[in-house]
Amino acid sequence: MNLSRRLCNFFSISAALTELSGKQVKYTPVENAAFEAMMAEEGLLPQMVKKIIDFNTDIKNGQEAEVAVDLERALGRRPASLREGLKILFNL
Repeated sequence: MNLSRRLCNFFSISAALTELSGKQVKYTPVENAAFEAMMAEEGLLPQMVKKIIDFNTDIKNGQEAEVAVDLERALGRRPASLREGLKILFNL
């Protein structure tokens, strides 16, 4: 499987959002236990909170930073870049 490396972590997301929005977006890491408590207060099921924490940990460790060429083939187009995706997601 061919992979292309793209830097994507929470700091790069906040930097891109700052640039796109013209407003300061700061990423502040939250310990898993505190995040878990916040999500429980919002009524999320423990299984969902665990999935989110695991996904966030993968991002933090760079495991989501690689995009397989297979994704491009499946989509029939190149995947959106971080900036493109954020522009669409946040209507910027």
